[in-house]
Amino acid sequence: MEKNYLKQYIEFSNAFRKSNSSKESVENIYDLLYELEDVDRTKEDNLVLSNVYILLGFHKSAYDVFKETVDLSNSKEVSKLYVMEQSQIAWK
Repeated sequence: MEKNYLKQYIEFSNAFRKSNSSKESVENIYDLLYELEDVDRTKEDNLVLSNVYILLGFHKSAYDVFKETVDLSNSKEVSKLYVMEQSQIAWK
């Protein structure tokens, strides 16, 4: 049975935001990050990993993961990639 990383991410990110980044919520987010980095990921898992990176402020890593999984026929994903790409230019 596959683990539902999206559900876990939603729970952890909500707790993270509501608790103003409490130590426990940060630990949960990092645990999820490390777990996602160590498993064979599906496209959905890569999207979750990208969101975890964004939540933690690792924007370049988020962009790198998202860029590999983006569906170019999905205008919403292409738009998100464009915004992330523009942010990459601004960070340089």
